[in-house]
Amino acid sequence: NRVQVRDSATGNYLETFQGDESTAGGGLLTPSGIAVARLGSQGVFVCDQRHGPRVCEYDRGTGALRRQLVPTCDVNTLSACSLSPCEKLLAVTDSQMHRVHIFTLNGPRPPLVFGEQGFRDGQFMFPSDVCFSADGQFILVADRENHRIQIFELDGTFVRQIKLASHADCVVCQTEGHILTVDDSGLSMFSMAGDVMFSKIGGLNLRYSNLSGLAVDLNDGKIAVADELNSQVHVV
Repeated sequence: NRVQVRDSATGNYLETFQGDESTAGGGLLTPSGIAVARLGSQGVFVCDQRHGPRVCEYDRGTGALRRQLVPTCDVNTLSACSLSPCEKLLAVTDSQMHRVHIFTLNGPRPPLVFGEQGFRDGQFMFPSDVCFSADGQFILVADRENHRIQIFELDGTFVRQIKLASHADCVVCQTEGHILTVDDSGLSMFSMAGDVMFSKIGGLNLRYSNLSGLAVDLNDGKIAVADELNSQVHVV
C-alpha cells in the first residue's frame, strides 16, 4: 500500500510515500498504476481504490496529497495511467469496464471516455496499459485479451492496431517514437506504423511471469520491466 522510490542506476531504495490517512482521501490501498511529472508540477499520479476508484496526485517532494481525479461515469478498476509529453493530459485505463479515461489537468473540462467491451476496432477486452506517443498526438492502449495495441487520436478516434503474439500486458513509447511492448512471449519494438523492429522472445526470463509494468529511462534509454509474479524488476 505504498510507492517506493529507487535509484534508476543501482536499484537502491531511496524513499517511500503512501499518503496521509489522516487527510480526507489520503493513504493508498491498492496502488496499481503510476505516472511521474518531469516538468514544472513535480506531481506523482497514482491509481488507487481506497475511497473508490480514483487517481491521487501527490507532491513528489513532500508526499502530500494534492488532489484526487475521479471519473464521472461508472468505473470499476483504474489499472494504469500515463501523462502526455506536455503533461496537460492524463490517460487512465479501466480494465474491468473496458474503457479509457482522458483527464485534462489544467482546466474544468470533464474527462473524455471511450471504449467498450468487444473485439472490433475501438473496443477492448481488459485494457491493461496506456501511453502517449512521443509527440503527444496519439494514445496507445494495450488491449490485453485481444492480443493487440490499439492507437487512437486524442479525441478517441481509432487509427490502427498492432497485433501481438499473445496477451498485451504493457506498452510505452520511446523518445525516438518507437513503441515497446511486453506480452507473454517477451519484449518487442514496433514503429508507429506497426512494423516490427525488434523482438526478444523469452530472452528476459519473462515467460510465465505476470508482467505488470514497463518504463523507459528518458536519460539513458534503459528499459525496466516489472515482473509481479517473481517480485522483480528487470532492467535491460
